[in-house]
Amino acid sequence: MILYLSSNENVDLLDYLIEDKKLVIKKLSGQFNLNKFVIHDMRNLTHCTQIVIDLKAITDIEEELINAITAFKTIYNARFIIIAEGLKQGNQLLKKLIDIEVYNLVTAETIENIRKEIEQCIIGDGMIYQDCLKYLIETMDIEKATKFNLKGKNIKIAVAGIMPRIGTTTTAMNLANYIASLGAKVCYIECNKYEQLKMMYMFYDELTNKENVYEYKGVKYYGDRCEIQSDYEFIIYDIGTLVDRNFNLVLNNDINILCSGSKPYEIKRLYNIADKVSNIKMDIVFSFSSYRERIKIKKLMREFEKNYFFLNYSTDLFDGNANKEIYRRILEDYVEEEVQ
Repeated sequence: MILYLSSNENVDLLDYLIEDKKLVIKKLSGQFNLNKFVIHDMRNLTHCTQIVIDLKAITDIEEELINAITAFKTIYNARFIIIAEGLKQGNQLLKKLIDIEVYNLVTAETIENIRKEIEQCIIGDGMIYQDCLKYLIETMDIEKATKFNLKGKNIKIAVAGIMPRIGTTTTAMNLANYIASLGAKVCYIECNKYEQLKMMYMFYDELTNKENVYEYKGVKYYGDRCEIQSDYEFIIYDIGTLVDRNFNLVLNNDINILCSGSKPYEIKRLYNIADKVSNIKMDIVFSFSSYRERIKIKKLMREFEKNYFFLNYSTDLFDGNANKEIYRRILEDYVEEEVQ
């Protein structure tokens, strides 16, 4: 069932879906404090698969709205669709919604275009992160002008995976590119048996190679046996799959990141590793997670005393933006935004 919290102005906005798509929609119209609504009615919302919120009907301030949606999402697996008619790129509320993985945003201003966006949000799998990039363009431009203070040098970051093909290398390289975008001097070291840098050099024309040290977008990439040629503020070690023979590589770092998937057999592998890393400070990141899997994982992760994050899908090894908010939180002890 779809729950629609509507302003009096937009109360009939979804009626055509009832007639044309035969969808079951429960409408509540008026003014709502979503924070109080979620607290008092959360149990009654368990049967709602989608919750459509007309911002014109909401009295919460932005922070209350974000907190209410976040609280609901930690317990229930419902898709949120936000009717944000007329909001433009760079709007801070849109950015905050995207940060908490609310991607189904309707911002059109004409009835025809509003309906097109509503159908894209409600029918099928809905919108994804890439659909929201248009809202972040202006925000990204602002971030480029932001200055950051770096705390320390030779900050060591180890990125490991619970098993092969879990996104370890993509995470390590994306993180390196994010750090480089802050103006920091960063290098990536391939500490695994796969020798992917050689293949990457053959595949990507953008990579340069000087004495087997590769470079692109300000990041230097070293093979396992290459000697680091200068000092760096951040050194990222791509360990590959975490096993007994390389376990010592996660013992003496400033930051450790463990990459996991979200499927049952992947979670089982994570549990097998959990005891070994119980006394090590380590952030866990999950790739390729569906809404349903995220709800399960949030409950399971209560047993671990570790920070965990759900990564947005990244198709580009050199993309530092797809998960920049997560990387910022992981790096918060070593990077701070300069007060202007």
